[in-house]
Amino acid sequence: MEAKNKMLMNEIDVEQKINTFPVELFDGLQCFIKVPDIALYAQYIKTIANDFIIGTDNSLCKTGLDILAARPLLN
Repeated sequence: MEAKNKMLMNEIDVEQKINTFPVELFDGLQCFIKVPDIALYAQYIKTIANDFIIGTDNSLCKTGLDILAARPLLN
């Protein structure tokens, strides 16, 4: 119980908040160059939540690209 009191955050609570994020809010934003794929963003959110709760590296970014060489994809 003492370890739980020392925690800065409860990982399960954070995972649940990430997993229940309303991705539909992206649909109304005017800052996107192209219309976002809401289903794809929902899957991204689930992947991030799963990576967080399991404690693994960001599995969305397993492309092998160097972050310093990364450029935005504009279609």
